[in-house]
Parts: sequence; C-alpha cells; structure tokens
Amino acid sequence: MPRRPPDRSPTRRSVLALLVLAPTLPAAGCTALQDVRVDPDWPGTPAPPTPDADELARRRAVASARRVRAAVQDGAAPSAAGTASSRDLVVAVADRHLAELGATDEPSPTGVPTGVPTGVPTGGPRRSGAPGEPAVADAAGLVDLLVAAATEAGEDLTTTSAGLARLLAAVAASRSVLAAVVADAAGLPAPAAPAPVSSGAPGTAAPTPSPTGTRTPSPDPSGPPGSPLVPVAAGALAAARGVEVAAASLEDDARARALALRDALAAEAGALAPALRASGATDPVPAPGYVLPAPLGGPQDAVALVVTVLDRLAATALAAVPALDGEERTPPAGVLVRTALAARTWRPGGADVGTAALPGTAPA
Repeated sequence: MPRRPPDRSPTRRSVLALLVLAPTLPAAGCTALQDVRVDPDWPGTPAPPTPDADELARRRAVASARRVRAAVQDGAAPSAAGTASSRDLVVAVADRHLAELGATDEPSPTGVPTGVPTGVPTGGPRRSGAPGEPAVADAAGLVDLLVAAATEAGEDLTTTSAGLARLLAAVAASRSVLAAVVADAAGLPAPAAPAPVSSGAPGTAAPTPSPTGTRTPSPDPSGPPGSPLVPVAAGALAAARGVEVAAASLEDDARARALALRDALAAEAGALAPALRASGATDPVPAPGYVLPAPLGGPQDAVALVVTVLDRLAATALAAVPALDGEERTPPAGVLVRTALAARTWRPGGADVGTAALPGTAPA
C-alpha cells in the first residue's frame, strides 16, 4: 500500500509562531513594503516634463490668437470688428499667427491650449486672454483684447529664446496694427502706441536730422559695428531724413503729417542714445547724405517713399530683437510697433494680411 504524502498545510502552532515573530522583522523590510504599498502604480511612470519659458510663452500666444479669432467668428456681435473686411483681416492674421506658432486649429476640450496638461501651472499671474474672462461683445472689447494680447507678447519676448523672441515681437506689432484697424473701422479712437523706451542712464534730447542735402535713406540692416541697437538708431535717422524729403512733395495735411512723422523718427533715435552709450557706442547722428530708393515724381511717389523707409526701419528693428537679451529687447520691439502703426496709416489701400500679419518680415 503506497505511503500517504505528509501533510504540508500549516498547523495552528506554526501560524501562531509566525505571528509572534512578525514584530521582530527588520525595520528596513517594513519600510520597503510600505514604499511599495503607497505607490499602486509601482514601478510607476515618469512625471511629465515641466514646460520651459519658451513653451509657456508659445502657449499664451496661441491661446490669445484663438481668443481673438473666436471673438470675431463665434463669441462677438457682428459689429465687433467694424466691417466685414476688417473682420476677415483679424481672422486671417490670427490663423497666420497660429501657423507660425506651430498650433493646430482646434483648441483642447478643457479650454487649455493644445498640449498643455491639465493642472500644469503656466507661471506668473493670470494674463489677459485666460479662460474665464468676459466674452467680447463689441468693437471696443475686441480692441481691448488685441491691445492686451499685444502687451502680453511684448512682455514674453523678454524671457524667451532668440528665435521665439523675434516671432513674438512681430506678433505684438501685428496685434497693435489690428487694434488700430478695428478701431478705425468702428469709428473708435485709435489705441495709444507704446511710448519710446530707453535703457541705461537718462539720455539727451533726440537729434534732429539735418535739413541740408537732397539724398534720402535706404537703411542698411547690417549697420555699423557695435551694439545691435546701432543700426536701429541709424535707421531711424535715415527714415526721418527720407520722410522729410517726401514732405517736400506733399501739401497741406499730408505735409504736416510727414513732418510730424519725421520728428517722431528722430525721437526714436534719441531714445536709443542711453542704451548705445551704455554699450560703448556713440550717440546716433544723421549721416552726411542718404541715397533715394527711387526718384520722386510727385505726391504718389512721396507716399511710396514714406512706406518704403518705414518698412525698412521695421525690418531693422525686428532684426535687433533676437540679437539682444531680456529687457534690452524692449526698445527695438517698441520701435517695430510704432513703425508698423505709422506705416499702416501711409500705406495705400490700408493693411492686408501680407503687411499686417508679421510686420518687419515683408520685403520692402
């Protein structure tokens, strides 16, 4: 008869022995078990990467572009953009910004820009354009939204990488132009342009271009050596001289506007003087002469000259933004905004997508 295998089941005595010995287990073993128990997903998954300053700024710019577009397409009254042409321009430019920022057309279902994990902080105080703000219902609200979005982009360009800073500078100028377009279409006062900002010690009064000579500017984007602001200051003086020559072919209100613009451009160069001195460069002074980009045959050519020199100055200012760091980028970015706004008022036919979407990037 085969032998019955021994019973391997634990006896009551062996179970009691284990219970008595359990409190004597090493403390390290208990800690290890507790560590495992508190992480139900052990071995777990890596935490999502924390977005850097570039990604946060890009997300804010994308969110603002979507809010601007939605304000015209969905959330605003039909009169919010003044006229159909200005409404179409705002939407087209917003789409262009989204494409340049690498965004998709559809926002995320949670209202957070696409790619932003829910609960990830965006850093800093809540900016305009954040979820929860009142819907835009009229043209004045849309102007305010565009101005706030421009301000936001102008602030973010001081903390981002060179490439994104350049794009944000152009976006800020574009949104300022759109705000002016909408205000004009709706019969509202034009938003105030940002005042010239200088860095360094208080500067001297802005130089006035010499009235002598008959040649006018074609600002050289490369400019003389030294601070990246040197070509911007030189370009502002060159543009001032070009506008002065154009004024001689204009009459009445157009001439007065040109002379006022000349003074404003000279003031731009003067505002940059403290930053130039801080970098070791000399104060900007007008060149002995400038070359006309085209001969003047009358008022139409004079207006074209004004637009040309303003567009070239915008390109020069935009080129200086990525060559600088931090708050040093603010002065040339401001020059870009003010130059783009001035060019819009002189451009025959007004602004279009090609000139309003990214000022400073269109060939002049």
